[in-house]
Amino acid sequence: MRKVGFIGIDEKYRQFFTENLPGDTFEVIFYDDLADLDPDLEVLSVFINNKVTERVLAGLPKLRLIACRSTGYDNIDALSVQKRAITVTNTPAYGSSSVAEYTFALILTLSRRLPDIFHETYASEPDRAKEQGFDLFGKTIGIIGLGNIGKGVAQIAYGFGMRILAYDTNQDEKLANWLKIEYTKDLNQLLKESDVVSLHIPYTPDNHHFIDTAKLRKMKPEALLINTARGELIDTVALVKALKDRQIKAAALDVLEDEYLLDPDDLIELAAQQDRAARSTLRHALAILALERLPNAIITNHNAYNTVEATAKINQMTLQNITGFYTGGQIFTV
Repeated sequence: MRKVGFIGIDEKYRQFFTENLPGDTFEVIFYDDLADLDPDLEVLSVFINNKVTERVLAGLPKLRLIACRSTGYDNIDALSVQKRAITVTNTPAYGSSSVAEYTFALILTLSRRLPDIFHETYASEPDRAKEQGFDLFGKTIGIIGLGNIGKGVAQIAYGFGMRILAYDTNQDEKLANWLKIEYTKDLNQLLKESDVVSLHIPYTPDNHHFIDTAKLRKMKPEALLINTARGELIDTVALVKALKDRQIKAAALDVLEDEYLLDPDDLIELAAQQDRAARSTLRHALAILALERLPNAIITNHNAYNTVEATAKINQMTLQNITGFYTGGQIFTV
């Protein structure tokens, strides 16, 4: 019997895996915490917020497969899994439309100042100046990364009548002709000309803090910054300063550096630690707290993927990865 462990599966989705992983072959176990894992697990399925470190892997000597329920996999210690010859799979392109639509929900929330409108709606004398937004029609959106999600954002932007600038190493000329996309090899041009800058690139150590102080200074003072990709792409401390000093107008972030610190329990645990690494992470925690208090910042908790349709695709692809690993079927390896 092969033991398969799942971290962070909602109750309503557990039945799917229990019913579809054959009981005569797999023993399916659900966990809430990585600290509780059975050392006899052969398969571990995680979401992007579950950090699979060297320490975690050391406690799983029989582990053969990590099935990520996400497109990104930077939460996995790559060197450790390589050393142990553990296969890692992911779920690519499961939510391109879901994340693209959420990206525009964030853009519209900022451009039409919905938080201010919600607040002023119940005021005795609403301040119409506070409620005044701006049209997206005729504005320029700069899309950094034109993969599946970035292409979805471009399609929606085209429908809004926006000018579309794109920065990507690969250029899809057919798409560019259809949506009138202007590819640019000059990132500075995109930053200087865009009214909205939206990030859709994967995170790697090479693009850590891709958006830093220097790049924020190149953006328009009335520009919006949107991130539904990975939190580590933005220098959080630099963003706090840029928003506070009004170097840019506003930001909407569905992802953050060390976003697990949005959980008060994790924040309290960090505060009790004394080592140098903890002090560095604490700086991010303070930046997150500052962002939460800025009137021109919106934070949501890694929710862009979260639709009925996208979750169904994630579950189906994860099931395919697990069964395919043992039967020789198609799997999505990273």
